[in-house]
Amino acid sequence: MRFNYFLSAFLATLTIASPISAGVDVAEGANLVTRGETVVETPEYKAAIIRLPEAVQNGFYYFIQKDMLGAKILDGDAETLSELEQQQKILGFEHIGVVVGQIKFTKVENKKTGDSTVTKDFVATYYHMTKNVRGEALVHAPNWKAGLVDFTKSSLQFGGDTKARGLEKARTAHKEYLLDPAHKMYNIQKNNCNTYAQTILYAFR
Repeated sequence: MRFNYFLSAFLATLTIASPISAGVDVAEGANLVTRGETVVETPEYKAAIIRLPEAVQNGFYYFIQKDMLGAKILDGDAETLSELEQQQKILGFEHIGVVVGQIKFTKVENKKTGDSTVTKDFVATYYHMTKNVRGEALVHAPNWKAGLVDFTKSSLQFGGDTKARGLEKARTAHKEYLLDPAHKMYNIQKNNCNTYAQTILYAFR
């Protein structure tokens, strides 16, 4: 009888000390911690975070995209194969552009279900220069889309972090680039995609 008394007291002590209420399934309780929230990572975010794991929400960053010979150049570039080959030989790539933007997390809640979706994104602009059929230099600043980049032929290198002011200076440099008469016409030696890219990169100094 005395043994049964001590056994009952021991079991009662365990029940009181346990942080899990009786009748609650452990696996189900753990699942409730993450239930209801879905995290979506855009291709742009994935491309940025794999190269900069320490990137933080609301941070401003810039990257350098270099396209090797044979990669598709966006926005209708009219450079000849000979020019691209020369550029590859001189610079080590056929084309270069600057990708700059901000890491953003956006949370959307469903009021009916209580569920929510968090979208992690790298909202960025792709600054680059091309040549048209008349030999004129054209500068572009579209939204950067990682899905349009063939990463087997192009590289994306982390350039540095910046601030909102840096993005504004880059936009200004882009708008003013063609105002210089020396920048009107494409020239493989003096006014090419790298000349323009370096002007954009200077804005982050």
